Amino acid sequence: MIDDRDYFPHIQPERTRNILQSMQDGVVTTDEAGNIDYLNPAAADLTGIQIQDALGRPADEVVVLLPEGSALPVKTPVASFIKSGGLDHPLAEYLQLILKAKDGRETGVSLNLSSVLDQNRGFRGAVLVLRDITRDIQRQKEILYLSYHDELTGLYNRRFFEENLKRLDTERQHPLSVIIGDINGLKIFNDVFGHLEGDRLLQTAAGIFRRTCRSEDLIARWGGDEFVILLPLTDPDTAGRICSRIREECSKEFEKDLKISISLGHATKTGAKTDTENLIKTAEDRMYKQKLLESQSLKDTIINSMRLLLQERNVETEEHTDRVRFISRRIGEELKLNGTQMKQLDQLALLHDIGKIAVNGTILFKTGHLTREEWEEMRKHPETGYRIARFSPELSQIAEYILTHHERWDGTGYPRKLRITDIPLLSRIIAVADAYDTMMNDQPYRKAMDQKQAVSEILDNAGTQFDPEIVRIFMEKVLNTPLKN
Repeated sequence: MIDDRDYFPHIQPERTRNILQSMQDGVVTTDEAGNIDYLNPAAADLTGIQIQDALGRPADEVVVLLPEGSALPVKTPVASFIKSGGLDHPLAEYLQLILKAKDGRETGVSLNLSSVLDQNRGFRGAVLVLRDITRDIQRQKEILYLSYHDELTGLYNRRFFEENLKRLDTERQHPLSVIIGDINGLKIFNDVFGHLEGDRLLQTAAGIFRRTCRSEDLIARWGGDEFVILLPLTDPDTAGRICSRIREECSKEFEKDLKISISLGHATKTGAKTDTENLIKTAEDRMYKQKLLESQSLKDTIINSMRLLLQERNVETEEHTDRVRFISRRIGEELKLNGTQMKQLDQLALLHDIGKIAVNGTILFKTGHLTREEWEEMRKHPETGYRIARFSPELSQIAEYILTHHERWDGTGYPRKLRITDIPLLSRIIAVADAYDTMMNDQPYRKAMDQKQAVSEILDNAGTQFDPEIVRIFMEKVLNTPLKN
């Protein structure tokens, strides 16, 4: 036992024992022969050996230490330390050790190995202090992982990619190819469904890259919506085939029921003449060229997919949009709208409720009254529709009409509380056409009205919800029912 009485006379032996017994660090002491003469509970737990079974045994049999990454223990470190009289520290070279317990458990530990001296400074044995650093090791691994990985997708990050690009840029790795990929429509996806869904889209894309690339390829998130793949010993044809595999896999993947689309470009370095900076730039330029060529088509595809999804979910049926379009055109013709306005009116009839794609289905198809929170979510759909329309240059001209199609003549509508002629004319037309057709057909929250009831609702709300002049034209030119003065 360590006896501190000569050095700390005010500390009683019982107090010393209590301190050692209470320590979370494992403490093992030996005699001059290297046999254990004390083991505290923490050390017993770490080694998996009961205190009574450890006493008198060589410390090297009980405290089995392995260098990290090795299956072989350090050979008799305590015996060597004692043989040198505490002068030789055989474990000093190891920053981190693994303690192997009797039951096979392995624990990362830090070790302090010191001499036990008597009052004359004579060597009387050794004391080992073992600290469980499992959590520290795990934290270090997590920090190291995060320093080289993208937290969202789990792929390597740009820093790791650039370091390995330098490492792999050797003649024996040529031809060296790079693929740059950019997710199409991520911004509109974020705007419509929120950034959490946008994050899921990025994670899905990362999964596509993992499945389509080879084990030797290095896949990284380049930043934002861009990914980069480093392909050692890969010629241009092979890089092109991998791009084709990625596109094919994209055609099978859907997020929020919308097909995933990724623009790709690749480039190959065959010798020392091309530097890696130009290699990346060439791949990136080719990716952007593809994106530019397909830009309008991709945007149209995304918006059309959203519209079809609304139809599939039975939110906006094709029959409903056809009827709204017919009513709107009759009103527009009477108002002598020009060709551009009539085209915009057709588009508005088709897409005025496209923002409902972001509304939860349980709200859209709820049979009872909406709660305040549900109604607040429903009222967001004109703003979502506005952002969708702004995404496409062709539809940006009707974005304002989509935003304002639920405004009311008396200024109590949403989202901007516009009134009278501050509300765009096309929005006022759609408001009447949409309301009438909605009332004339079954809805989740009520059965269809008959025509008399629907007409009565339209007339009762002329001058409050609807533009009175639009209502007059609707009655006379669509329903052929002249209004009485």
